[in-house]
Amino acid sequence: MFLAENAGKSLDVLAEMPETHSDVLKDLEKAYRVCDLLHLYCDKWHHPAYLPLIAKTKQQLSESIVALFEQNRLEHKKCERCGEELPWAFPYSICDACYEKQHGHPREDEVPFGGFVY
Repeated sequence: MFLAENAGKSLDVLAEMPETHSDVLKDLEKAYRVCDLLHLYCDKWHHPAYLPLIAKTKQQLSESIVALFEQNRLEHKKCERCGEELPWAFPYSICDACYEKQHGHPREDEVPFGGFVY
């Protein structure tokens, strides 16, 4: 994107727009990140005409992601130690019981479940 603008050419935003429907969460997340980059590009280099299309595409991607969650078609997250099933949004890779066994105390510092850690 930078190289195109630096050379005096604009990126073909329409050609770079991702597909909005997939049954694979990683593909949808990647497409959403592409839209974020396109939005940044259009905002930074003054191509506002594409911003509504990018926003609409991001909305469609969000709806596709939510549909996957609602259909429960995602693999459940499991504790790396004991294999216990964890909620899909659980912010850690091991369950609280395994954490306590490993460290000798419960989690103190981090966000309690329900808060998201990215």
